[in-house]
Amino acid sequence: TLFLVWPQFVKNKVGKDLMISFIKQMKDKGISTISLEVHSNNIKAIEFYTKNNFIIDKKSYETIFFKLNL
Repeated sequence: TLFLVWPQFVKNKVGKDLMISFIKQMKDKGISTISLEVHSNNIKAIEFYTKNNFIIDKKSYETIFFKLNL
């Protein structure tokens, strides 16, 4: 699944609201961990996931792998 917010909506906290809703839905379904990957040069995404309590699980040359234990 691709998670993105169009640039014109970034300042409106749409990403944060979507993430809160997504995490709630995953908890409701009994999911215990969310894992994702971000291209290492996507600084805004890295900052977003870090601010939303995801932790870096591992790194490769081009990719950062995050996880969030629910």
